[in-house]
Amino acid sequence: MARPSRYIVLFIALLFVTVVSAQTSTLRESNCRFNIPENITLDCYTLRVPENRQDSNSKDILLSIAIVRHPSGNPEPDPIMFLQGGPGGSTLSTFDLTYASRFEPLLATNRDIILFDQRGTGKSSPRLDCGVYNVLQVNLLDFEFDGQSLSRDDVEQRLNQSLVTCGERLASVHDLDGYNTRENAADIEAIRLALGYEQVNLWGISYGTKLALTAMRDYPDSFRRVVLDSAYPLEANLYTELPQNFDRALHVLFDDCRDDMACNQTYPELETVLFGVIERLNERAIRFDAPNPYTNQVYEDVILDGNLLLRSIFQLLYSTDILPRLPQLIYEADANNFESWLVLIGWLTAQRDAISTGMNYAVQCQEEFAFTEAGSIREAWSAFPNFDEYSQYIDFTADLDPICNVFNQVDSPEIANFAVASDIPTLIIAGEYDPITPPRWGEMVANQLTNSLYLEFEAHGHGPTSSQGCAQSIMIDYLRLEDVDTLDTTCMNDIVLTFSGTMRGDFDIPDSASIHGTMMP
Repeated sequence: MARPSRYIVLFIALLFVTVVSAQTSTLRESNCRFNIPENITLDCYTLRVPENRQDSNSKDILLSIAIVRHPSGNPEPDPIMFLQGGPGGSTLSTFDLTYASRFEPLLATNRDIILFDQRGTGKSSPRLDCGVYNVLQVNLLDFEFDGQSLSRDDVEQRLNQSLVTCGERLASVHDLDGYNTRENAADIEAIRLALGYEQVNLWGISYGTKLALTAMRDYPDSFRRVVLDSAYPLEANLYTELPQNFDRALHVLFDDCRDDMACNQTYPELETVLFGVIERLNERAIRFDAPNPYTNQVYEDVILDGNLLLRSIFQLLYSTDILPRLPQLIYEADANNFESWLVLIGWLTAQRDAISTGMNYAVQCQEEFAFTEAGSIREAWSAFPNFDEYSQYIDFTADLDPICNVFNQVDSPEIANFAVASDIPTLIIAGEYDPITPPRWGEMVANQLTNSLYLEFEAHGHGPTSSQGCAQSIMIDYLRLEDVDTLDTTCMNDIVLTFSGTMRGDFDIPDSASIHGTMMP
C-alpha cells in the first residue's frame, strides 16, 4: 500500500492472539538501574521474553521491571500496572522525577505498583535509539550544518536520511517486526504470569491506552479493572485526524478566553493575534539560546519561526499547568517578548530524548502508516487554512516509504486497526484541551466497552491522571472501591480555569517530567 509523504514523529480476532506460554519467559531479580527516591521499598527484576513470538526461532530480549511495594506489607492481591505513553516512552528513566506526583498517591489503593519499560525503550534491552538522529534534530535547530545555511527542505532531507540510516542499523541486529503493540501486550501477560498474579489492574496514558486495549482484547481474564487516560483507539488514525484534533483544542482555548470577561478584556481577538504572530515569524524569524532545564547546557542559536511557535503551542496544550498562561504567552510573543518562550522551547526540546525514536517508528509504521492512504494527510491538513504554511512544511519533501520500509517489513494484521470490545470494568478519562487524543476518542472507546464510565475533565490537557488532582483522586477511588457505583465525581464541579494576566517573574517548568504521547511533527 502506498504511504503518505514524509511525516516526522517526535514527541499514538483471535487468529492473531499470541499465546504467551508457548515460549519461555525467565524472571530474575536485578539491581535497580535508575534513580530511586528515599524511603520507598522497590524490587527490581528482568524478564527474558522472545523478541518476536511469531518466530519460533526468535532470540530473547530483556524487560526491566520494578515493583513499588506497599508500606503496609499486606497489599491487595491485584497490583496496579502502569503503561507509559509514546510509543517509545520510558517509565523507569524518570521515576525519581515522577514518583511523588504520579505513583505515590496510588498507594492509597493499598496495592503494589508494577512499573516496566516496554520493549525497545528505556532500561529494557535493547533500546531502539536513534542517537545520531536525535543529535541532528537539535543541531539543525539553527538551520546550519558545517557552517552552511540550509533551507527547510535541506533540513528535512537530512533528517529523513538519518532516520533511514538508523532503521537500517537497527534492522541489521534486531527483528523490528517484533516491536509492536501486540507483542507489548503479550509482555504484559508474561509479566503477570512470571510474578504470579491472578489478575492485575491496568492504568494507561496516551499510547498506554492503546496498549491496554490490545491487552484487554488478547487476555480478557487477566485484568480486574482498567483506567484509560487520554484514550487512543486502535481504529483512529493519529495522523489524518491530527489537524482536526489540534484545531478543536485551539478553538476551545479561543472560545474559553472569549467567554471569560477578564481574559477577553486582557487578550481580545486571541485567534487573530496568534496567527498574526505566526505569519510575522514565518516572514522574519528570531534567533535565541534556549536553556535545557535538566542540565547546565543551552541549545544555541535556535531559530524561532511561526512553524516552531505553532508546534510549541500544540505541545503546550498537553500541559494542564500551562493552559492558564497560554493567552498571556501568545500576547507576549505578539509584543516581541520571548523571555518565557525561550525557557519553554528549551524544555520542549529536552523532551525529544524522552522517546525511543526507533521503537516509535517501528510501532507507528506497522500500526498507523500501514493503514494510511497516500495523500490523505495532505488532504486532512488542507481543510484548515490557518495551518497552510505549517502543512507545507510537514508535507513537501521525500516520501515516507524509505523510512517505513526499513522500520516495517511485514504486512500489518487488519486487527491492529479494529475497535476493541470488552466488558472489563473500565474508567475512561479525557482532557477538554487535549490536542492529540481528544474527548471524541474517549467516547469512541466508551461505546465499545459495555462496562465503562467516561469522564471529561474541563480545563485539562493530556493525561489528567498523571499528577495530583481531581482526575487522579477519582482514579484512585475507582481502583480502590469494591463497588464503583458509589464513586464520587463531585470534585469535577469545582474545576475552574483562571487565565493568567498578572503573573510575573521566572517561568516555572511544570512538575511533570515528560509529555505523554506522540508530539506534533
